[in-house]
This record gives sequence, C-alpha cells and structure tokens, in this order.
Amino acid sequence: MNFFVHKLSIGAMSLLALSVQPVYAATSAQAHIDWNGINVTYFDLSDGSNVPLLTWSTQYGQIDSYAYSGSNGDYQNDAQSAADFISSLSTATTTINAQSSTLRDGDDLNAYAASQVGFASLLDSNYAAATAYNFGSFQVTGFGLALISIDWSITGSHDAADFSSYSSAQVALAAEYTDGNGNVGKNTGGGNDTAGSGSEFSRSGTFTITLFSDGVHGVTGNLAAQASVYSFSPVSQVPLPAAAWMFGSGLLGLLTAVGRKSGAV
Repeated sequence: MNFFVHKLSIGAMSLLALSVQPVYAATSAQAHIDWNGINVTYFDLSDGSNVPLLTWSTQYGQIDSYAYSGSNGDYQNDAQSAADFISSLSTATTTINAQSSTLRDGDDLNAYAASQVGFASLLDSNYAAATAYNFGSFQVTGFGLALISIDWSITGSHDAADFSSYSSAQVALAAEYTDGNGNVGKNTGGGNDTAGSGSEFSRSGTFTITLFSDGVHGVTGNLAAQASVYSFSPVSQVPLPAAAWMFGSGLLGLLTAVGRKSGAV
C-alpha cells in the first residue's frame, strides 16, 4: 500500500470514529444535612435551680461512596468512620462514567453522585451512590424542655438526552427517647425525590423533636441522621449509523481500487 492509500485508510477510520463519538452530560444528585446547625433550644421550668441540659453519651459517624462503569467493568469504593461528631471524613470514587463523593465533619453531612451515558458493545449500566451518616445517644437532665432542630436540603438533575437515566436523593432523620416514667416517643423527618425525564428538584426542610425532662428521672434517647444519593445511566449498545457505514464502505472500496491501480503501475 503506497503513501496515498495509507493516508486514505487513516482518514476513513478517523471519520468512522467521529461518527459515533458520544456527547456526555451528567445526571446527578446531592444531599446535605447542616450538622453544625443543630440547634438545642431550652425552656427552663425550674426558675434557674435545675436548668435542662442535653449531653451526648455516644457519637459515631460513617461515610461510604462507590462508582461503577459498565463499559469497562471498573468499580471503585471507599468508606470511613469515626467515633465522634467532629472528625473530618471524606471519600471520592471516580470511574469513566460515574463519580461519587462524601464529606462529613463537625459542620456538614454531604453526599454527591453523578453518572453519564456510556456507549459500548454491551448492555450494562453506569451508577454511583454515596451515604453520610451520624448516630448519637443523648440524655437530657434538669426540669424543662429541650427542642432539637436540624436543617437539611436535597437537589438533583437529569440528563434529558437519555430518559432511562435518573438520580435520587434522600435525607432521613429519626429520634426516639424514653424517660424514667415509662413514657416513650419518637419522631422522623427529612425528604426524598427523584429526577427523571429531563426534570430536576430542589427541596429543603427542618427536622424537630421536643424532649421533656421532669427534673427527677431525666430522658435518654438516640438520634440518627443520614444523607444518601444515587445516580444511574445506561451503557447503550449503539449501532453505527447507516450513513456512516455506507460512507465507510464506499471509502474502503475506493481504497481497494486505488491499491490495485497502484500495484498495476
């Protein structure tokens, strides 16, 4: 094959490659809990002689993130934990078509995930997920009320170019307690949403629970907070467009003819 035929060959392959080059756009979700914004408001019923006070007896936090790309079978995962509320923990997992990350410290619980549509000669999926979690055991002493409040938010967006993709985000908060009189109580809050069909979402709210201590028995309980996200995109088996095949066939025919002519000279 002479130099001219070699150049045509390279040009043909380049044009065929360009004809199936994908354009990537991300489907993503994020969840946030304002841990530094935990507000404990006290209502003293003892006239200052036995003021209510909330203290933590147990503190624990954990984060986890993973990402998978079906086009090349790449799976990444990372997880960390700490026996307190203030240690800074973070993860970041990345593959060619999926990404996720978390951040957990004394200020925030954050989780993020994103994925993109991939193209390969197989049917599979690209997905990413992340979770940030805090758990604590508490006690309330004194005579009065302790009102706990925590702010949260979730956001998500969807790649309108592929309607089989979707993303979701959730914040789950729960508290349960008991006192020395045999009274028990609990409260749950948070929110969740999903973005699909070209949609997006943005939600926020405040979780609250009120604890009453009679000044004698006190109150014990647990509080759990979790921010979690998930993003999914397909790996599509995309055939080469008919026009590209026709053009490629014609060009390859031209290469053959030129090669024969070159050999005959």
